This record gives sequence, structure tokens and C-alpha cells, in this order.
Amino acid sequence: MDVIGLSFAILQRHADLEWRRSADVIIEPIVKDFLWDDFDRTDELIAAGEAAARAAMPKIRAVIAAKRSPQKPEVNSGGV
Repeated sequence: MDVIGLSFAILQRHADLEWRRSADVIIEPIVKDFLWDDFDRTDELIAAGEAAARAAMPKIRAVIAAKRSPQKPEVNSGGV
């Protein structure tokens, strides 16, 4: 069982690294003081997520602006 659990952890870590490479912005709330089943602390968890999203807003806005701005066409120097 330990080997199976470790195998899943390795797979999850690789998947995590892959989606992080393809993400424009990653929002990571600070939830280290919470347990996975802290359902009675939902309001605090939502507040942590909101705080992280607000902190990421400048980066989110920058990514949106960059995607909206027209890309400059590459100039062909004739060398094709």
C-alpha cells in the first residue's frame, strides 16, 4: 500500500508541475492552518481564497491586458 500511495503522490506532483507551467496566473490561498475536512471553517477558507485572489489581481490584469493588446507582426527582412 505504501508503494501505491507513493506512486500516486509522484503522479500528482508531475501533473501539478505540468499545469503550473501552462498557467498564466496561479492563485494559492494560504491554507496551511486548515485541515482537509475543516468544513466548519468554510468562511475562513473562502476569505483566504478571496485574499489570495485580490493579491493576484495586478498580475491577472497584466495578463489580460497583454492578451488583449494586438501583437506586432514580425517583419520579414527578405531572407525568408
